[in-house]
Amino acid sequence: MLSRFFSIPVEARAVSYADVWGRDMSASSVTSAGKVVTDDTALGLSTVYGAVRILSDGVATLPIDITRGKGALASPMEVVPPWIESPSPEVRKIDFMSQVMMSLLLRGNAYIFTARSDAGAVESLIVLDPDRVELRSVRGQLLYTLDSATGEHFTSYDILHIRGLMKPGSLVGLSPIANASETIGLSLAAQEYGATFFGNGAVPAAIVEVPNMLSKEGANLLKESWNSVHKGSSKAGKLAVLTEGAKFSALSVAPDEAQFLQTRSFQVADIARVFAVPPHLLQDASGSTSWGSGLAEQTQNYVTHSLRPWVERIEEAFTWLARTEAFSSNPADRLFVSLRMDHLLRGDFASRVTAYGAALDRGIYNLDEVRAFEDLPPIPDGSGKLHRVPLNSAPTSTDVKELPNEE
Repeated sequence: MLSRFFSIPVEARAVSYADVWGRDMSASSVTSAGKVVTDDTALGLSTVYGAVRILSDGVATLPIDITRGKGALASPMEVVPPWIESPSPEVRKIDFMSQVMMSLLLRGNAYIFTARSDAGAVESLIVLDPDRVELRSVRGQLLYTLDSATGEHFTSYDILHIRGLMKPGSLVGLSPIANASETIGLSLAAQEYGATFFGNGAVPAAIVEVPNMLSKEGANLLKESWNSVHKGSSKAGKLAVLTEGAKFSALSVAPDEAQFLQTRSFQVADIARVFAVPPHLLQDASGSTSWGSGLAEQTQNYVTHSLRPWVERIEEAFTWLARTEAFSSNPADRLFVSLRMDHLLRGDFASRVTAYGAALDRGIYNLDEVRAFEDLPPIPDGSGKLHRVPLNSAPTSTDVKELPNEE
């Protein structure tokens, strides 16, 4: 399928990212805890899966706008490129954006093959498996190899590359899974330890020791007689009488086993730091002291520090992609792709009405704009397009030399 698109030969002196940094680009590594960390094993942790799901769903469900100009010059496009709402016939927008975010969150890079018409219009977008892509720099030009066996190479015109956190001078983003492999490996080891402990544990709550050897029938008779007297909530606290030198001993969990839950709880916060996801969104409220009045602030932090960096990377990449279809040197005609996050920060209805009232009184918004925020149609007679200010407000002027006398 890809062979019909643009390809050029690669010189032998090309240098790859792995050559520069001396590290394997694979996301697989064996940690000090003895666990192999890959995309799949990492997603086996509920914390990793939850963090990836929250960020992927958060970005994938954001509405996408494309405008000519930005800010005060912005005007919506009458005809939106088809790839905005339907990146490919097989994958719709939300699924496509989820694939992009999964690739970024797990591998630090998203490689999107851009299928174009002969006129250069984008026909479809396909998120590629990062393991299939090798990036090289040849004479200052970035070349992407999708399959080293076929020798096909593509430029950034054909491969839209979105990167995560980058080292200075690098060509690709850092893989969160590879760089946090020790943290994730420790969590995998703790999870396996817990599963083994509960799956294979044969430690009783208490034992009764007898000085002489008992036959199997005698041991069973002793257990049955003990349970008949003491088993069940209605028999709790009854006096136990042991004869023939028998001794009763209650068993407790070893300290290292008792710390298992503490270790698991710490790992939630540790992995949350890797993905910059607030722990309370991962159902861990142990470190939260503001579940009531602080929810708005926590949501603001989530939008600002968790979603916004990824959103702006995607906006920048999609804006560049849109401009390859229709480039203009006029700032008012330049295309901008944006992901709207305003609805994530909307307060309750009463708070919104108060804010709208203040904005309307100051002429910041008109009625149609406010109604659009609430997904309502414009006022039919067109009066909603007018901006209003209070009658007792007047513009100030620096040309007034003196105030009129009041009599």
